[in-house]
Amino acid sequence: EPLTDPPINAASAPNDSPAVGWQEAGVQVRAHGRPVPAKVRVDEASGLLNAELNTPLRGVAAGQSLVVYGGADGDQVLAQATVTSARASGRAVA
Repeated sequence: EPLTDPPINAASAPNDSPAVGWQEAGVQVRAHGRPVPAKVRVDEASGLLNAELNTPLRGVAAGQSLVVYGGADGDQVLAQATVTSARASGRAVA
């Protein structure tokens, strides 16, 4: 099983996605999984949501849903996107 060691890319970031620039957040990629600490940003050029996970996850694949949480208690949904790629470098794009 591939190890996603922080990067993930997700497509079609919504208009109300986190601001441009890296922000600390929680990222959840499994329906019953817990959010893991990450840095997220929306790429200005592509409009994709990028996530760099602080904790490696196994089995992250294109097509999975990625949910970004924030707020004081970490329970506010900031964005949702579909994973387009995941790399062992720790960054995901959605």
